[in-house]
Amino acid sequence: MRILHTSDWHLGRILYDYSLLDDQRVVLGQVVECCRTGGYDALVIAGDLFDRSLASEGAVRLWSEFLRDFRAACPLLPLLVIAGNHDSAARVACAADALERSGIHARGGTEALERPVELRGATGERMQVWLVPFLWAGDLDGGEADGERAVRTQAETLALALERIRPSQDRSAAQVVAAHCFTRGGTPSDSERVLVGAATEVEPELFAGFDYAALGHLHRGQKVLDHVWYSGSPLPYSFSEAHDAKALLSVEVVPGRPPRVDRIPLAIPRPMRRLADTLQALVVDPRYQPDTECLVEITLPALETGANPFQLLKQRFRHLCSLGYAPGPWAPAGDAPVPASPRRGGDLLSDFRQFGADLGLEPDGLEARAVLVAGLARDLDQEVL
Repeated sequence: MRILHTSDWHLGRILYDYSLLDDQRVVLGQVVECCRTGGYDALVIAGDLFDRSLASEGAVRLWSEFLRDFRAACPLLPLLVIAGNHDSAARVACAADALERSGIHARGGTEALERPVELRGATGERMQVWLVPFLWAGDLDGGEADGERAVRTQAETLALALERIRPSQDRSAAQVVAAHCFTRGGTPSDSERVLVGAATEVEPELFAGFDYAALGHLHRGQKVLDHVWYSGSPLPYSFSEAHDAKALLSVEVVPGRPPRVDRIPLAIPRPMRRLADTLQALVVDPRYQPDTECLVEITLPALETGANPFQLLKQRFRHLCSLGYAPGPWAPAGDAPVPASPRRGGDLLSDFRQFGADLGLEPDGLEARAVLVAGLARDLDQEVL
């Protein structure tokens, strides 16, 4: 049987002051087309459907549009989705019983861990898909008064969830588990929400006994073990992913055998670029013309810090998101795969909007605060002059 594995859509995400909703709409159209033409038995979304637990209206509207288009293109294809750490479990699973009647299986909490989605192929093949949403430490705690049997870490919680599943597995059917977690050996990027402490990491060997583990949380598509894969996010959500190839995973699962996993590349509507050069070169050099409509992070020599060049660069790179300065000796690198400096000295208002978005502020409230920050910045400039 064949599944299409994706995760970490982060609908509604804002990169600095640039809303990614339109880019996400384009990519989701590619997902629908792939489902329509690929002959799959299920679409699996392994968590972080939304970027915030209280999703914006635009994000919810985009999810609704996707469900409409998906069902129009694939009237009978099952869709399986779990909540990730960015999601509200209750909101992802809202109306789950009603949706299940139309082949949309949404799981947000622990109430249905031991109830798989049973799928049957066109020629009688069978598959059990176990849906394990993101689990916080203690979600499966027995609550003993003395605390000796308390489940204290995420690793222990996930291990307990999988142990509860194993007795109900039908080994004559293909076994797939969808989970949202950070496995040891996985490679993160800058855009995941980093949780404090090693307790966030789990051993990939926990997924022994499954023919395929469809994981979400890490935004770089990668294989952890032969049967344990991250699909990665469908768009780059930080400049550390500027050179990552984004894809869906087409997975063929046979009971008792290693899965066959093929990457289906996604076309990114607005690529990311990391540029490092002098201000003069970036403003006039024709070789940067192809980058002018990209999302751009720029690094300048430290000697140019006094020029405050953000607005000048913005005239050419209208989606300039971040401006930094390289310490030490200067060596122009053009489209640089590695940032020259972690220090950011970009536009104050743009940085504030990104900070507010990371905190989960609603767009209206964030913009009202941004107006105040802009006014304070103007007042400060006048005082300095």
